[in-house]
Amino acid sequence: MAAATAALLMPIAASASPAGTTIDDLTPKLSESDSGYTVSLGFTNLTDAPIMLRAVPIAADVGCAIELSPATVPAATHQSVTAAVPSTCPVEKDGFDFNVISDTEQRFDIASEIEPSTTPDWYMLLAFPTALAVVAAVLLIALHLWTPHIGRPTHGDPDLNKPRLRWELKYLGATYNFRDGWVTNTTALLGVFTAIFGTTDAATALFGDDAKESLNLAIVSAGIALAFIGAAPLILVALKRTRVEMVDVPGAEPAAKAPLDVETDEVYGFVVASTFTIAGALGQLFIFWQLSEGLNLPRLLNWVPFAVFAFTVVILGMFAVTTMWSTIRRGITKPVAVESDTILAARLLATAIKPDAVNTFVQALPPDTIWPLTSSGDSGGAPHQPGTLM
Repeated sequence: MAAATAALLMPIAASASPAGTTIDDLTPKLSESDSGYTVSLGFTNLTDAPIMLRAVPIAADVGCAIELSPATVPAATHQSVTAAVPSTCPVEKDGFDFNVISDTEQRFDIASEIEPSTTPDWYMLLAFPTALAVVAAVLLIALHLWTPHIGRPTHGDPDLNKPRLRWELKYLGATYNFRDGWVTNTTALLGVFTAIFGTTDAATALFGDDAKESLNLAIVSAGIALAFIGAAPLILVALKRTRVEMVDVPGAEPAAKAPLDVETDEVYGFVVASTFTIAGALGQLFIFWQLSEGLNLPRLLNWVPFAVFAFTVVILGMFAVTTMWSTIRRGITKPVAVESDTILAARLLATAIKPDAVNTFVQALPPDTIWPLTSSGDSGGAPHQPGTLM
């Protein structure tokens, strides 16, 4: 008897009107479908006559026609009903509210909640090839429009008469390392976001029920981003150009030259490697931004994820422009030979000393310490007279 009583009391809630019909749950889950969303409902007809049901959105919206299937609950029967919510209805990210009204004017206020998806949105990974194409187009256009300010006359360098993609970066020197200039800094930038989104505890705190989905997508996208960035130095090495230079043969008598193969980077290889680096970073940042849209933030702070994404992209863009253009300028500009500090100091000292001061200094020296002096090759000629410079 107690079990039967509990079974009769279990269905639940309805409106404040006389309970001719009850509903199982006023906060059902909202599931995605091909044409929009569906909501599974359960009604119990406590009367001895069939009851007709209809669904209407709480907010009046043209084109939002919710269909119930079936729309009739037989007498003294529990009936499962599916509400089809079309894509034209204003479904918010936290759910959709609507009413179900019976033909006896009994009203049920339903606040459906979006059911967390158990499968990550893998289509977000298309951000990487998309970013690759966009970055490549932007860099090629920028390189075409860019007029390099090299800083010194280069009219005599025939290499600069080639198309810009074929310019050789032959003056970068052995100390240049693409990994240090690009990869390290970009990886450090992404590491901050991966630390936030890529751990179970952090993802659970940030995303709640969507934590597993977000965590899986964050981990996979981070792996793809690191693959893009890690491949960039290898691409640069693979696209190096080998040229032949004639160099002096040490100790050869008479002087002779021999061919030597020298590997140099070209602008197109540097641009391709940079494209992969930037695209990897942008793709990952875009996915982090999309994931952050599901954060449990107050309504007034919904702008924060996009602001962080935009700020980070601007910083990355400024770093990319500065690094790329300075590297290209450095690679095509022949460095000026700089004298050592010792030679420069001696030259400045010699310029500062006046000839009269030198003559006075020579005349003041004891004659027997520096005289007689003979020029090289003399076999005993007259000594040089003191008092004058040689």
